[in-house]
Formats: sequence, C-alpha cells, structure tokens
Amino acid sequence: MIRINWLNKKAQASVELAILGTLILVAFGWALNYGLTLASQQKAKQEAFRRALDKAYERNTSVSYTLKKNDRIASTASGGYNRGQANSAGSSASVNWVMGVPGEQGSEDQVSMAYWRFNEQNPNQNTYGLPRVEKTSVGIDGSERTVLVPVSVYNDESNRTENYSSNVRKSESDGGITFVKTANITDATSGTAYMRYDAAVDEEPWDDETPDPEWSPQGSFSYSDSETRTFNVSRTMPHDTGTIIRGNQRTTIDNSCTDVRTVQQYIDCHNGDYSVIGDWTLFNNTLEDCRRHGGKYDANTGCSTDQYGGESYYVYTYCAPNGGTWNIAQQSCDFANGSTRAEDIADDTDRNEFVMCSQTGGGSRWDPVTQTCTW
Repeated sequence: MIRINWLNKKAQASVELAILGTLILVAFGWALNYGLTLASQQKAKQEAFRRALDKAYERNTSVSYTLKKNDRIASTASGGYNRGQANSAGSSASVNWVMGVPGEQGSEDQVSMAYWRFNEQNPNQNTYGLPRVEKTSVGIDGSERTVLVPVSVYNDESNRTENYSSNVRKSESDGGITFVKTANITDATSGTAYMRYDAAVDEEPWDDETPDPEWSPQGSFSYSDSETRTFNVSRTMPHDTGTIIRGNQRTTIDNSCTDVRTVQQYIDCHNGDYSVIGDWTLFNNTLEDCRRHGGKYDANTGCSTDQYGGESYYVYTYCAPNGGTWNIAQQSCDFANGSTRAEDIADDTDRNEFVMCSQTGGGSRWDPVTQTCTW
C-alpha cells in the first residue's frame, strides 16, 4: 500500500468516523426495528393461543383460532411526530379440550370449530365461529354419519392505507409564548377472506393412509377497520424579563447552581455574592460593541477595559438606561447633574448597587447624586 505523506490525517479520521458512525446508527435502528417486530409477533402468538384455549373450554371441543392484527410500532425510518411505522402480525393456534362427548350436552355435531379474528372483529361468524358444512364421516366400525366441519380461511387479500398530518403553531400573548404541536393519523384496512373445506372422506379409517385433500371453495367475506389517533401537546413559556445569559444550564464552581438564565438568578443562587457576575457573558457583549467603547473582548469573561477590568463593562451596560452618557476616555458614566465615575463604583458597595438597580426593573433608577437606587 502506498502511503501518501501529504494526506490530512485529521480529515481522514473525520471521514472514517462519519462513515462508521452512520453504519452504527443504521445497525442500531435495524436491531431496534427487528426487536419491536419480533415482540409484536410473539404477542400475537400468545393471544391466539389464549383465545383458542378459552373457546375450547367454553365450547368443550376442538378449536382452531387464527388471529391477524394491524398495529403501529416505533420507527427509525419514517419521520413525523408520533407517526410510527405500520406493522402486521398474525398467528394460529389449535386446542383440543373435550370432557366426554364433544360440544354442548346432548349435541352431536359440535366436533370442531374454527375462529378467524381481525383486530377486534370476528367477521362472518356466530357463536360457533366460521360457517360449518356437512361432511360424511366413517367410524372405526365402518358406520357412516354426517358431521359439521368448519371452513378455513386459505387466502386473505387486504389493502392498508394511512393518512398523516402534523402542525406546529406558535402564538404570543401577555401571558407568554405558547407552542402547540398536533398530529393526526388515520390507519385504515379493508380486505376479502376466501374460505374452503376439505371434502375428502376417509373410507378406511382403520389403516394408516390418509386420503389426499379435496378442497371445496365456500365463498368469501369482506372485512374492514379504521383507527384514528390524535396527539396534541401544548406548552406555554413566560416572557423572560431578566437579562438573558449565554448558556441554558451551567454548573458553578460550587456545583450548586444549575438552570440559571439571568444575572439576578445567578447572584441569588450565590447568596448575594455579587463578585461572581463577572463570570457571565451577556448576549449584548458583542466584539464590535466592546471595541467601540474602548474595551477588550474575551470569550470567557466578556468585555473588559484596560483600567478597570470586566466589572466596569456592567457600568457601561446600564449607563444609558439610567439616563447617563458613557465617557470613553474616563471609562465612566456621566450624568447631567453629577458624575458617577467608574473608579467611584469599582469597589463593592456602589458598584453592586448600581448594577443591581439597573437589573431590578419595575421603575427603578440610579440617582448619581445620592449614589442610591430610587423608585
């Protein structure tokens, strides 16, 4: 194999990882789909046996029970909210439960019965299941008698269709922002089942030979079923009145604050420790805005100035909303009736009060003369 030295190994590794990752996801999706299909088929087998056992006990005879079920399973291929994937499962079971003479007491024609079920329906059937026809039976002593034998379904032609629609709607009001997600799916099946029975008569039941079957058609019957499912999810989020912070969930140095979204929540989480606010980066701390006001932008700590560091930027942030004018040269917030210099509020008390006053809202405003928060 020729080794190409100029080949970008990182790019090659990325391509290999992308291909391998895709194959792993495909394999996992196939295994998941196979498991769901297998579970559905196993469930149908168990249900068919239980229904056959129940009918055999109830009718005191030999019962054959055929079950066909259309359902939906989770899909890894078809998209759509709660759409799923169409799935069909079927099974047959036979149970012979006889105490004394088969059938109800006093009856002589209830030797065996057959049932055919689609979803929750038993079409073209009565108490004794599928139609029964007369057939000659030869006993071990050579005597003949007429018995009723059930027909069986030997062919089933069905057509299945589905209609799916989904919608996502967003609306805003004074109470907040509401998201409504809906989905509707209609799964419909119609079909025709064809019946027959074996008309062959075993003239010599005492030998080991079984005559070849002589199938006699016995007509057909139609069936249909439709199911509509509707999914509706609604969620209302309140308007965010605080200053939005980068990062939805962030664990602090003491691992006690998570899901913090505003400066106010972050400070409250730290029991009033205002010094931690410099760790956050506001959305409006853009690189251009920072440089335009003589600062330096850092991806971790936000905007800072040469003289006072990251804390003075918060003074700038809330300067204009409080009626002040930012002084680039002095890095201070100037007012018409006084001056709140950055160095004056760079220490704990004044700086903290100024920033917190600006974040409180509800009509609060900073008074540059008394250095207090007024309402």
